[in-house]
Amino acid sequence: CSGCHWFRYCDKSCQRAGWCDHKLECERLRQSFPHLPLTDVLFLGRVIDKLNFMQQHGHTRQYQAQREFADLMSHEDEVRADDAKMNQFDAMYDKAQRFLTCHMPSKEQFFTIFCKTCINSHTIHSNSGAEIGMALDLGK
Repeated sequence: CSGCHWFRYCDKSCQRAGWCDHKLECERLRQSFPHLPLTDVLFLGRVIDKLNFMQQHGHTRQYQAQREFADLMSHEDEVRADDAKMNQFDAMYDKAQRFLTCHMPSKEQFFTIFCKTCINSHTIHSNSGAEIGMALDLGK
């Protein structure tokens, strides 16, 4: 991306196709440079941006056509009972607050999103085994 110099696209058509998802994120990355957030904060930011978009505009971009984010299990009680996960949540919440600023949901909403993404997401690795991102597949 020529705006934030953080994201890479295979070509201009992929970049144009991803712009709607990247627009808010790009601005936040430019504002936070050189203190860029971790992959998990970027991932949660994208989830929150999509949830905000759907709340404002409905499913006009066909997000979650078959299964919705609201359908995912969160296992919040189990996460609350896990000290390590709660420490991770507290650290993630602080980092996300600095990155998402005015787009940040309430702490309780963020906790639910955090739990659902912890339970239902997975890490994407390159062919060499390096972590390159996170994914949340809602299927089609």
